[in-house]
Amino acid sequence: MVLVVEHWLQRLRCRGCGATARAGLPAGVSAGAFGPRLEAVGATLSARSRVSRRDLVELIGELCGCQ
Repeated sequence: MVLVVEHWLQRLRCRGCGATARAGLPAGVSAGAFGPRLEAVGATLSARSRVSRRDLVELIGELCGCQ
């Protein structure tokens, strides 16, 4: 089962000076697109089992339902 959690970070621009400010991610949320377990699976399959990136994407899609 795949759980998708999307975080939107607001970015604002000062009308006076043009400087921008962006909100940070909540505590405990990594900046990567995937969680640590899925990243570990991908790293293990590509490095240890020498699965190509194309095959890795297809395999994770089939096994986990990720796109």
